[in-house]
Amino acid sequence: MDTQIDDYLSRPGRYENIDGLIEVSWGAMLLGFGFWQWMASITPRGSFFHHWYSLIGFAAVLAAGLHSGRLFVKRHVTYTRTGFAVPRRCAVSWQALVIVGGVAGATSSAVMTLLKHSGNTSEAMLLWVASAMFYALVERLDQQWKAVVLLAMTLGLLAIVLTTPDQQTMERCFLLLYGLCWVASGATTFALYLRHSRPAEAAE
Repeated sequence: MDTQIDDYLSRPGRYENIDGLIEVSWGAMLLGFGFWQWMASITPRGSFFHHWYSLIGFAAVLAAGLHSGRLFVKRHVTYTRTGFAVPRRCAVSWQALVIVGGVAGATSSAVMTLLKHSGNTSEAMLLWVASAMFYALVERLDQQWKAVVLLAMTLGLLAIVLTTPDQQTMERCFLLLYGLCWVASGATTFALYLRHSRPAEAAE
C-alpha cells in the first residue's frame, strides 16, 4: 500500500516534463535573451534595449507567455493522454509569473555583468558546466539521443570559443546554440511522447 501511495504522490514530478515542454520553454527563454542581446548590439545607447528595467519587463512577459503556452498544451494534449489533472489550488497566479520573470531578468543581467570581467575561456567553462549540469539534471540522460544533444552543446560551445572575435559575440552565439539545442531536445521528447501515447478516449 505504501508503495502505491508513493507512486501516486510522485506522479506530478514524473509528468512535469514527460512532454518535453520544460525543455522547449527554457530553450525559448535562452533564444529570447539572445534576441535581446542582439537588439542591444544594433541599437544606440540609451534606447529601450539598454535599460535594466526593460530587460526585467521583457523577461516577465516572455516567462508569462511561455508558462501560459505550456499550460495550454498540457491541458489539451498531455493531460488527455496521461489522465493527470492539476488541482485548482496549484494554479500559478499572474503575480507569481511577474516575480519569476523579474528574478530571471535580474539574475541574467547580473550574471552577464559578472562574466564581462572574465576571459572567453573562463566564461565558456562556466557556461558549459552550468548548462551541462542543468541539462543532465532535467533530462537524467536516460536515452542515448540526449547524450548526443549534450555532446552537440559541448562541441558547439568549443567552436564558438575558437571562432568568435569578442566576448559579446560569443555570448550571443552561446544563447542561440543552447536555445536551439534545448528547443530541439524538447521537440524530440514531445514527438516521442505523442508517438508512444494516445488520448484516453482512444485507448482500448
